[in-house]
Amino acid sequence: MINITLSDIAQLTGGKLLNEANADLVINKCHALDSEEYQPNTIGFIKDKSYLNFVNAGCTDAVLISEKLVDLVTNPNVNKILVKDPYVAFAKVSQKLDTTPRVKPSIHSTAVIPASCTIGENVHIGAYVVLGENVTIGNNTIIENHCSLGDNCKIGNNVRLHPHVVLYHSVELADDVVVHSLTVLGADGFGYANEYGKWIKIPQVGTTKIGQRTEIGSLTSIDRGALHDTVVENDVIIDNHIHLGHNCKVGMGTAMAGGTIVAGSVTFGKYCIIGGASVFNGHINIADQVSVTGMAMVPHSLTESGKVYSSGIPVEDNKKWLRSTVMLRYDNLKDQAARIKSLEKQVAELINLVKQQN
Repeated sequence: MINITLSDIAQLTGGKLLNEANADLVINKCHALDSEEYQPNTIGFIKDKSYLNFVNAGCTDAVLISEKLVDLVTNPNVNKILVKDPYVAFAKVSQKLDTTPRVKPSIHSTAVIPASCTIGENVHIGAYVVLGENVTIGNNTIIENHCSLGDNCKIGNNVRLHPHVVLYHSVELADDVVVHSLTVLGADGFGYANEYGKWIKIPQVGTTKIGQRTEIGSLTSIDRGALHDTVVENDVIIDNHIHLGHNCKVGMGTAMAGGTIVAGSVTFGKYCIIGGASVFNGHINIADQVSVTGMAMVPHSLTESGKVYSSGIPVEDNKKWLRSTVMLRYDNLKDQAARIKSLEKQVAELINLVKQQN
């Protein structure tokens, strides 16, 4: 168990502890603030009014809170730390209190490591890991059980590959990358030519390069490039169940939520936010700081930086949805358009007639 004081937390978050008499109160756990039951030595965060009733009932010892909400916490036993962004502050505190088991450096006897590989200091290589020829692994990196790394892969410092990650040949991961279980990096892109009904495979001779401090979720696939490389830049976060096709580029600081499908040769700018289950057509460009809401279908480039884009039909009662769908059928829309055009013509004729009579 990790213990930190309220004073430590205020310093860590750049916040201000409003009751300095309790500066030495020990915190060892984060609180979800989802019940009135008191949990000792805990801290939570409030970014809106949703959990105020639980906090005022005394469910926790302390909260991270913004100035606009601070006066709404009225329980004198709850210590308040005033911060600019409670969610960001909570992230920093939760990292400090993280109880995820630490992996000690070691190389398991069942790991397959050719003599041509270069292994850094303080590295952990788990059971049944298989490395190809000429693999390079940096310092303090963790390769967990059953991972497979192809020939000529380059892995930086402080990288963590969770169990069953697969890297095809020549994949490159920069420092501080995290890849979660069952993800595949560097598989062949979907490149084929068709000759009289027969598919002819195009060799995928590029690779996949992942930038510093990027985290990739589980069951995600990022294809290697056909001729150029597939590139994910620094500080990107990629969720579970995502597909990135060959030759894609994901700009620095972009976030991509689960279930997103991206065809080949799509370029995302910096600091984009991509909602879950979005779909992107191939060979398009997405400008910097673009946000795409969930379930969007993106068939063309989005060139306006900082804009929010949406598509799709929100859920509604099934009967209403069926009626709406019938109305939106092409034949109905075509008929309605013809009727509107006819009515516009009749109105124009009436206006002309009135003008002539006057």
